[in-house]
Amino acid sequence: MTAAQRAMVTAMINPKGEQGAARMLKQEKPKVLGSSERLRQSRAVLSHSPPTATAVLTGSKSLDEAYSAQAAPNLRPLHLQRLTWSE
Repeated sequence: MTAAQRAMVTAMINPKGEQGAARMLKQEKPKVLGSSERLRQSRAVLSHSPPTATAVLTGSKSLDEAYSAQAAPNLRPLHLQRLTWSE
């Protein structure tokens, strides 16, 4: 299993991660298999496209490729796009 696949498994188990006081109160850091950057990218891909996240998990698509595709402005969900008004 690659580091990207391990990060995706972690993202699928805990999609939001610990936030706020829960993170600060934790005595010991959780053992995440993979870097925090990979985990951040995995969570972004998972929130954008669960089928693509599954493709990363199975190894049919690389995390870098999936993250690049979801980061393209025309593929972002509407709530993440900047709205421009044209006349």
